[in-house]
Amino acid sequence: SAVVVFDVRSGERLYTVRESTPLKPASVLKVVTALVALEEYTPFHTFKTEVRGSGLRGSSVDTLYLKGYGDPSLTQEDLWGIARKVYLRGVRSIGKVVVDDSAFVDASERSGPRSYQAGASALSFNYNSITFEVCPISGKSTAAVTHDPREFPVSYDGAVTVSNGKSSTYRIDEKRGGAPVPLQVQLGGVLYRRAGCQQVHRSIPDPALYAGYTFKGLLEKEGIQVGGAVARGVAAPKAAIIHTHRSKPLIEVIRLLNLYSNNMIAEQLVMLLGRVTDSRFERKMGLQRISEFLVRRGVSKAEFSIHDGSGLSHDNRLSADALAVALREALTREDLSVEFASSLPVDGKSGTLRKRSYPGVTRAKTGTLNGVMSLAGSVQNSRGRALGFVILQNKVSSRDKGSRLEKQVISVLRESTV
Repeated sequence: SAVVVFDVRSGERLYTVRESTPLKPASVLKVVTALVALEEYTPFHTFKTEVRGSGLRGSSVDTLYLKGYGDPSLTQEDLWGIARKVYLRGVRSIGKVVVDDSAFVDASERSGPRSYQAGASALSFNYNSITFEVCPISGKSTAAVTHDPREFPVSYDGAVTVSNGKSSTYRIDEKRGGAPVPLQVQLGGVLYRRAGCQQVHRSIPDPALYAGYTFKGLLEKEGIQVGGAVARGVAAPKAAIIHTHRSKPLIEVIRLLNLYSNNMIAEQLVMLLGRVTDSRFERKMGLQRISEFLVRRGVSKAEFSIHDGSGLSHDNRLSADALAVALREALTREDLSVEFASSLPVDGKSGTLRKRSYPGVTRAKTGTLNGVMSLAGSVQNSRGRALGFVILQNKVSSRDKGSRLEKQVISVLRESTV
């Protein structure tokens, strides 16, 4: 394990243990990813998504392109608004919809079916995950299973049985080797009747097609006729811009990243950091920019090894002191300190700290992997002095013991009179 305690205002190190040892950081790595993104793009930068059309004749369009540039925050509500704008531009008939995710080169693919394992895409949508809801129906022996967004085609096989027992063991699994559209889902197991409706979140194998088919359905709901299947392609250079959607400001995206430890947002930011041109982004370059940032801050290359932006990889290494350097900068820079501090979870109140309780008011980023626990943030001591801390624990055999160590450190800081 490694610990660093520092004065937020001056940066003075007040207590250190193995501060230069590179350890697995887990999700506290997102602090570094967020800071580099804020420096590269500024807090109020927005990311665009374009709708382009070729073969425009009156109210008809031969090909409608949905082109992404890496917006990490594009949601179903946003996509509905875009569909509405297309209708308001006078479009009533579309030959086909083509999705263009070509701006990202070597984007990280999803690492598994869980929502926290979602991959990155230039045309990401709904955090590249889909929600299933399984509900017991009165008088029925099988549960009703639905998905959101409903516009995206899903094919179900099997059923979830409703039981009067006291436990639920239902399954909602993507079939292996199935086509990305419609998504092939296998149902099974048992839902406890008194459990009520339950939600399950799953990652999507092809984010761009996920966005495209949902967009097609929303266009049709607006009364626009859309022909054919959604295809992947590259927008024609001379295709007319019909509408440009702008994302939430980056600082709001960072708030979602830190509050909920959203891995997909972190991977999107890595890609966006790898900007070669405004329409080409490379993952290798993004990871390199994070490393260069740390070196510019005086961190030795021996103290880190960055393999993703989320901390999900067990190959990542980062010293507690390197993280302290980044955290202090984020908490003191005049151009972003207030916004960054507000993005961190508060114990007992918000995000990943909502169910934790520490002495005083603690703002911190959490991290958890198998055998890894981490916590990095700040707390005021009894004299009102802001103290920053980084706690990295590897080879954790007991989460209870790990949690006790974190609480002990924060308790000592809170009660200190330094």
